[in-house]
Amino acid sequence: MGRKQTMWDVMWDFAKSGTLCLSVYMMGYFGYSPAWLLAILIVKVMVDKRKAERQFRIEFNKMLATSDEKELVLSCLKDLPAWVFFADMERAEWLNVVLKRLWPYVNLYAQDLLLESIEPAVQETLKAYSISGFKFTKTRLGNVPVRIGGVKCYSKLVGRDEIVMDMEIMYGGDCDIEVLVSGVRMGVADLQLRGTLRLVCKPLIKQIPLVGGVQAYFLNPPQLDFNLTNIGNAFEIPGLDSLIRTTVLEQICAYVVIPNKYVMSLSPDVPVVRLKLPEPMGVLRVQLLEAKELEKKDIGILGTGKSDPYAIITIGATQYKTQMILNTVSPKWDYLCEGPVYSTHTLLGIRVMDHDDTGKDEDLGKVNFDIGSLASTLDGRQDIWVPLESAKTGRVHLRMDWLNLSDDRVLLEAQRKEVASLIGMKGERASVALLLVYLDSARNLPELSGAASAFPNPEVRMTLGNQSFTSSPAYKTCNPVWESSHTFFIKSFETQDLNINVFDAKWNKSLGKIDYSIGLLLDQPGMELYQTTFHLKSSSPDAALVMTLRLRILTGGSTMPKEMLEEEDEGVVEITDEDKEAVPPPSSPVKKEEPPESKTQEPQTVAAPSAPVQQTAPARAAAGESKPAPSTPPSSKMAPSSPSSNKKAPATPPPSKKGVEKYALSTATKILAAQTAPLTTDTEGEGLRLRPTASKKAGDRGQIQATLSYSSDKQKLTVVVHRCRNLPMEPDDPDELPDPYVKCYLNPGERAVPRMG
Repeated sequence: MGRKQTMWDVMWDFAKSGTLCLSVYMMGYFGYSPAWLLAILIVKVMVDKRKAERQFRIEFNKMLATSDEKELVLSCLKDLPAWVFFADMERAEWLNVVLKRLWPYVNLYAQDLLLESIEPAVQETLKAYSISGFKFTKTRLGNVPVRIGGVKCYSKLVGRDEIVMDMEIMYGGDCDIEVLVSGVRMGVADLQLRGTLRLVCKPLIKQIPLVGGVQAYFLNPPQLDFNLTNIGNAFEIPGLDSLIRTTVLEQICAYVVIPNKYVMSLSPDVPVVRLKLPEPMGVLRVQLLEAKELEKKDIGILGTGKSDPYAIITIGATQYKTQMILNTVSPKWDYLCEGPVYSTHTLLGIRVMDHDDTGKDEDLGKVNFDIGSLASTLDGRQDIWVPLESAKTGRVHLRMDWLNLSDDRVLLEAQRKEVASLIGMKGERASVALLLVYLDSARNLPELSGAASAFPNPEVRMTLGNQSFTSSPAYKTCNPVWESSHTFFIKSFETQDLNINVFDAKWNKSLGKIDYSIGLLLDQPGMELYQTTFHLKSSSPDAALVMTLRLRILTGGSTMPKEMLEEEDEGVVEITDEDKEAVPPPSSPVKKEEPPESKTQEPQTVAAPSAPVQQTAPARAAAGESKPAPSTPPSSKMAPSSPSSNKKAPATPPPSKKGVEKYALSTATKILAAQTAPLTTDTEGEGLRLRPTASKKAGDRGQIQATLSYSSDKQKLTVVVHRCRNLPMEPDDPDELPDPYVKCYLNPGERAVPRMG
């Protein structure tokens, strides 16, 4: 039974009904079109629907933070799909208890921070726009604390002088923050935030506090939502509210989403540039060539129609948008973009949209890749067709290249030739190098003349080609300190220079400039200028900027360095002598102490025989055979079909006299999220074993080439069948060629590997 209505409820319902009837009557009386009333009703229904969805998420997050997680999941289990599971992270309930105890004091600290630090800074900023009267009227974080969903600490394939942890942050509290600006009240309530936060403690030092600095950043843009209060309710209009939330999320990404980090130095002996200028692990070059069989969203009167597709490509926190192709379900974009990769957990996302002039753009499907798994399973390049998720039909054609960073100038010419072959692509022009800039500080900037304040509010604007970066302003100082970093892609050393201008943020007056030729870095030791003083032009005589410039050449054709992958799961596949020809063993054991630069990963392709192959010569000799049959090394026939892998595939060494009885087929995961586990060869580990297949005659022998990868995040095993060879002919008609196809069977609960036939 519902709540019993009171007299006030009856009067409120009567007032709402009367107001609605009066509004309809007045619109008819004054001759307004009924379309106005219909438009108002449509907007109201959409606003109410959004509020209901948001309120449900708020209540669910509050329940998750205040109630027992197990009971909540069990109560909602009937509404969840079968594939829902918990991430492979350690629960840290003790940490949540600590946060709950600390939360009242965090609330008090936040109040002091907002009132004593943020409020004066905002007031000073708004003075430049002639806006006064800013102050916080409510600064309450609420009673619901931040919750840690899980913690994972990495122990392998990380540096000796660092500690790396991932934490799932969930906040769905009852905060209420309100401000007053020029007599107008506005506020934010019911803030929701969820994402994976990485904490890096480095370098480890021998003095107290044993940690030189702490870095904190989100691996991917977090999920963010909130409600606007007071005058902010006027912006709860479809389209406008999403624009506000997108703008807020972009500002968060500009501060704490990789490559942007929150850095705290804990030791004066550790230079800040070491913490704030990390070199990317590499660069991902993506070519979105075309799509086929997309859904028809614009349906005509006769039932036929097409779409106006475009694609949004996301590499970490950076987004790229292709051109729109009108009236087609098979668009050809030929779009190229590049993005630096600072973490193997960085996601490559592709979302195909249908443009709509009258309403919201419709979704045609999406694809998400873990960059770590892509680079670890490839020989630097992959050219594939990928079906779209969340769509009935559709697939996209992708070509991806993993590019390493090098300080060897000799490699520049090879990259220039590679870039020359991509001139016809649309979108971003391919790059030959990467420039890392660390802006430390400035000194002795000139004072302003004729202004109310003699001290400037300096900010720095850097431009390289069509790329730009603007630092945060410093207030009322001639010796500002920024300690910020940025990355630029270099297309050509001959036509691009780094232009740096120092401006006053309030009056937009120039305080000095620098024009630096990037080609000069090629002649510097290590292609780097460390904490160098650059004198400003058109400024005071002793005005200067202190910066670090680091140049790295992009090199392709190799896999991601070993240190980027996560610790290897222990697991060994034992192959008998019958199976050695299908997957040749390595010539020597893998040494874990080997430097990462000397390690190369083979393409993640496994040739699975449908029948046993011939034994090696030593095995036949031991069995008493007098005439061994010749065998062809499978590496020359069953190599991956990509051109780059064919060029770089090493020759398989001959087997030893004693033969190799075992080799490892270990599962390599990533250092960040442990989402996918491609198969690689190794010589150590124990566990999983392959059963030998039944014996057949040598003439009936057949082989199949396939690539296997497993995503523990989605609990999905991906099997890519490349080709077959030596398939048996029909015994009744040996002249007729077969029409082969492949079926894959997964046997749950059994130790046998998936059977292909």
